[in-house]
Parts: sequence; C-alpha cells; structure tokens
Amino acid sequence: MRQYKTLIKKNFGSIAGVAFFNILMSFAMVFAGYSLSFLYTAYEYEGDKVKALLYTFAIVVLIWLFAMLMYYISLLAKSKIQQKLKNELRCMVGNKIGALPYSDFMDKDSGHYVSWLTNDVNEIYSQSFASLFSGIENVATAIFSLGALCLLSPYIGLAAIVLLVIISVLPQLTNKWLQKANAERSEALEVSTESYKDVVMGGSIFFLTNLRNRIYERIVAASEKAEKVCYQFNKTNVTVQVLISTVSMVGQIILLLVTLLAAVIGATPAGATLSVGNLAGSFFNGAGELVQCFMTVKAAKPLWEKFDNNGTDTARNKDVIAAISEIKLENVSFHYGDCPVLKNKNFTFALMGNMPLWVKAAAAKQR
Repeated sequence: MRQYKTLIKKNFGSIAGVAFFNILMSFAMVFAGYSLSFLYTAYEYEGDKVKALLYTFAIVVLIWLFAMLMYYISLLAKSKIQQKLKNELRCMVGNKIGALPYSDFMDKDSGHYVSWLTNDVNEIYSQSFASLFSGIENVATAIFSLGALCLLSPYIGLAAIVLLVIISVLPQLTNKWLQKANAERSEALEVSTESYKDVVMGGSIFFLTNLRNRIYERIVAASEKAEKVCYQFNKTNVTVQVLISTVSMVGQIILLLVTLLAAVIGATPAGATLSVGNLAGSFFNGAGELVQCFMTVKAAKPLWEKFDNNGTDTARNKDVIAAISEIKLENVSFHYGDCPVLKNKNFTFALMGNMPLWVKAAAAKQR
C-alpha cells in the first residue's frame, strides 16, 4: 500500500484539517449527550425548579445546535477532500496505464481500464480514505464518550473498557476472509465492465443479424456473475457488522445495568441514566465502527497492490532494438470476395528514432 502512504503524505494538511473537524464534531456530539444529565440536576434544584428546568433546557438545546453545526461543517470538509483525492487517484491510475509496456497494455480490454478508473477508484476512496476519516471520528467519539462515562461513575467506565476489548478482538478473525472477498469482487467488476462494453460496442452486429435478444442475455449473464461475487463480499461484510452490532447492543444493556446498580449503592446519581443511554450508544457505536473501519482499510490492500507497481520497471527491462528507421511491406495484395482491393502494392512506414520495438509497432499500426 505504498501509494496509499504517498497520497496521505502529499495531502497531509488537508487530511489533518478534516480530522480536526471530525474530532471537534465528535466532542460536540458527546458533550451534547452528556448535557442531558443537566436536566436531572435542574430537576433536583431546591429553588424555582420550573425556571431552572427552562433555563437548563435552553442551554442543552444550544449545545445540541452547536453539535449539529459542527456535524454539517465536518460533512462539507469530507466532501471537499473527496473531490481532491478522487482526482488524484485517477491520476495515479492514469500513470499506471501510461507506464504499461505496449504488450501488457494490449493484454487487457479497455473495459478493464474503465473499471480501474470507476469501480476501483470509488472502492479505494471508500475503503481507504472514507474509512480513515470515519475511523478518526469514531476513535474520538469512543474516547470522549469513555471520558464522560468515567465522570459519571468509575464503575461505568471500567465496564465500558472491558466490553471494548471484546469488541476489538472478535472481528479480527474474519479479516483475511474479507480481503480475499474484496480482491475477488474487484476482478469480477473488471470482467463485467468489459462485458458490458463489448455488448454495447457490438450492438450494431446484433441488430443487423436479428439477434437482439443476445444483448439482453449477455448483459444479464455478466451482471449475474458480478453480483454473485459482490454478494459474497457483502455477506462477509454484513457478518462482521452484525457481530459488532450484537456485542455493542449487549454492551449498552450491560452499561445501563451497571449504571442502575451504581445508583442503588449511591455511587452515581439516578439522573446519570439519562446520559448513559446516549453516551453508551456513542461509545459502542464509535468503538464498533472503529474496528470495522480498521478492517475495511486493511481489506483494501488488494486494490492498492494492483497500482503500487507503476510498470516502469517492466518497461525498462524490455529489449530495445536500435537502428530501425522504417518498416517496408512489398507486393501486398488483398481481395474482398472476387473484387481486388490491393494488388502488388508497396508500403513504407518511417519510424521515430531509437525506440523500443513495441512502441515502433504501435506507431506503424497507427500510420
């Protein structure tokens, strides 16, 4: 994943800016959840409870509005960096294609390269960069939520840490499975894109030969093959997500139970249950999604490996044929049925300097 690290270093300032807004948004959302406990404090106020509740309610609403503003800003920042990184990813793919030796380039149909520029770029951004930003947001949410839970009661914080360890360990068992499914999906999308292109480009042949139904049949066949592989990847991904969500749900129930027990023994106020429900959801969702993001980034390794080798080493090792200035064709004849098209014609193709044979062959073909 050398190219991944290179792009991160190149865009470190922009990525750090997005990370900053994600962290700030996470803090605002967690603080907003913690602020719900203020309402119970106002309820226990010994003076004018109605005034205290209304005043506290206004403060809590302002805190939530600020949290939503930060959420909006973080989404805008991620949209901007997405535009920049996707353009750079396509430049990376373009360099890969341009550096291929001619023989290697011709080994693949153009549909493969279209798939690189569309499917692979989208998947690389989604699995590597979008997951990176999501991971930063989730780790901040988990840390801030854990801090808030510890403020409410150390017992609650300790229970949250134990459950976090369980969430982090379980999904690691499926990591290699996820990587394999991702590589197979990428290959299947390349093949299906090539098949769709071939059907569309050959559509006139099907119309002329009155075989229009073949268009439908070939598109359906290509689609079914691709979607079958995509289903296997989604099945693996969903299995991991459900596993994490199940542990998260059980963890939230356990934290609520610990909070109630702590309230019974007087270790935390009863009003803490108002905040724990929200904070526990933020903590476990953040921790669970953090694990999922980490695994998603690792699962993108096969996609990056496809573009890590830019092809220059292969091109450099090709034999260079010196001193070929032209290619001559003598006595060329061709008939179309009984109709002569060419008869004993001579052609000369002037080539350009000392260039690799495969480049000269391409130039001759174009001429």
